[in-house]
Amino acid sequence: MFGLQERLYAENKQSLLIIFQAMDAAGKDGAIKHVMSGLNPQGTHVTSFKAPSSEELDR
Repeated sequence: MFGLQERLYAENKQSLLIIFQAMDAAGKDGAIKHVMSGLNPQGTHVTSFKAPSSEELDR
């Protein structure tokens, strides 16, 4: 996976977005750790999102 990450970075044309969504205690943490273990952390951005606020739900 590291080689693919290097190619994406070198070409600077495309990006990869991975979204994990599941109920609590569904194993997301373990899956994320497994996937991210093959990547160079210098070329990644990880963001967690909380439940939407009532204002966001009203939009």
